[in-house]
Amino acid sequence: MHPDVVKKELRTQIKAALKDLKNAKPLAVQNPIEFVIKIDAPTRADVAMGIPGMKRVDGCTVAYQAKDMDEAYKLIRAIYKYLQW
Repeated sequence: MHPDVVKKELRTQIKAALKDLKNAKPLAVQNPIEFVIKIDAPTRADVAMGIPGMKRVDGCTVAYQAKDMDEAYKLIRAIYKYLQW
């Protein structure tokens, strides 16, 4: 989809969601949390493989099973921070 179409749809959906905010419920998350990240280069995925417990999915993709959302979030932030060159 064209970016202008996406922006318009996002605005529409955000306004609708905010109108019904009082009925919103937190997302129920079950532990453990598995996340998969596609990294832009195989060498950066190699670096991510230095994290204990990290699994290689393919040349540029890694996965990790975190004990909870807090651990998953911190690790994702670290990966994004340190794998940007």
